[in-house]
Amino acid sequence: MDNLTKDINIFQGIAVVVVALLGSGVFIVPAIGASISGANSLLAWVLISFAILPIAYTFGIFGKTYPHFEGSAYFIQKAFGKNIGKTVGLIYLSIIPIGPPVVIVIASSYLTSLFGGLSLVVASAFMIFIIYILNQFRFSISSNISLVVVFVILCIIGVITYTAVSKDTALVLKSFDSSFLTTMGIMFWCFVGIEAISHMSSEFKNPSDFSKVAMSGIIIVGILYTAVGFAVLKFGMYGDETTNIHSLISIFDDILPVYGGTVLSIVGFLICLIAVHIYVASFTRILYSYSKPTLTFHQILVAICITIATTTAMKIYYNIGIERLIMYANGVFVLIYFLVALSGAVLFEKIDKVIAILSVVVLSIIIYIIGFSMVYAVGTFAGLWAVWSMRQRLDV
Repeated sequence: MDNLTKDINIFQGIAVVVVALLGSGVFIVPAIGASISGANSLLAWVLISFAILPIAYTFGIFGKTYPHFEGSAYFIQKAFGKNIGKTVGLIYLSIIPIGPPVVIVIASSYLTSLFGGLSLVVASAFMIFIIYILNQFRFSISSNISLVVVFVILCIIGVITYTAVSKDTALVLKSFDSSFLTTMGIMFWCFVGIEAISHMSSEFKNPSDFSKVAMSGIIIVGILYTAVGFAVLKFGMYGDETTNIHSLISIFDDILPVYGGTVLSIVGFLICLIAVHIYVASFTRILYSYSKPTLTFHQILVAICITIATTTAMKIYYNIGIERLIMYANGVFVLIYFLVALSGAVLFEKIDKVIAILSVVVLSIIIYIIGFSMVYAVGTFAGLWAVWSMRQRLDV
């Protein structure tokens, strides 16, 4: 691809991973987890943070060994052939109508809180336009912005956690039931950015940095989510969807009554903006690889932005629940991660193979947890595989 360059260093890469994984999740998922499982959600954060480590390691080895802008689709193709690989690329694109709208609506709600007369639709349209503009430039520009945003959010979460420790609120674990598993399933949403970053693996100055970036980013994010989950519980900022979306902002506004909410609204918008930009960049890269030379990079970018704008408007108009969209999107990501882990179990050797097999086990458990929400992912995968296989036979 003509506009891709190898100019991402290890620090920019870590910043991009952290921003991609925090995304909108850090502002709402800890509160959703607290709403469902109470103090038990804190244990869920610790468990999911450790469970994701072998998966991050597997992605890191793939990104270092097989750097390619098709990301997971290319990794899986190396193990299971072109048909499965291309189908995975297509199912990843099925995230376009269900994933970005969640992040955009949350980010736009921060804009509307800053500018009282601004409607959610206008704010969403403005955000999508900025994403379109950002994708006209080199990805390293976004990674530099990510460095600044990560520094700011680290400082903010540090202040929030320090203040939360002094709160008298007692955290009491309750008896464990199926809601704990539901909480962990939703929390997986917070760790799905590794797939998007894998599409940029070929743009690192040093390809071997990708594995360090994946692991470092996951560890940092796991600590941050656990800290925010702790603060949300201590401040009691969780409940309905509106309260959950603004939980972190409400906490910081309580700590800094004059400017806290405004500062975090701006930071929240920027994190969500960069996160969606990363996804759009990955969507554009993989779709370009499938459609060239029929479509240009710019034409694909425009089509993706229009699709996201349309589905975001539908989410707002029909008031589709965020939790439902998160679970459906999770199903797609879990399936992709599962196939990547299986590919690692086939291609890797020695300790790398063992860790890939461990990833398969972890993801099998997560598939069980997500349950019925996997229907969208499995159904889409089966349909796309059938269509792609038929097309290949016709071409022959």
